[in-house]
Amino acid sequence: MPLMQVVELDLQGNNISRVGARVFEGVKTLTSLNLAWSNVSRVSTKAFRSLRLLRNLSLAENRIRRLNSFIFRDLRILQTLTLAGNKLSRVEPDLFRYQSNLQVTFSHYVHCSGDAIW
Repeated sequence: MPLMQVVELDLQGNNISRVGARVFEGVKTLTSLNLAWSNVSRVSTKAFRSLRLLRNLSLAENRIRRLNSFIFRDLRILQTLTLAGNKLSRVEPDLFRYQSNLQVTFSHYVHCSGDAIW
């Protein structure tokens, strides 16, 4: 199957320390992406820009401390986001501004600054 037609991608358990800008540009048909347990500590603001069909994203059990407010901007139909098991301590007010039907899973107390929009 050509990479351009992939709808589910499971990269769980890989040693991926950084998710770079436009890394998923060639797989615009993705609806589900699993990056759990992959030692991710940094995610580029533009990492998910081309994944406009993405509905499920797992970034669980990584080492992420911070997410830029615009990281999920282009994921307007995202339905489930799993952030459990990361080192996030704060959520920016506009992080989920562009999602209207989103379920987010955290595993511990996370401070939502200002007027967090979910």
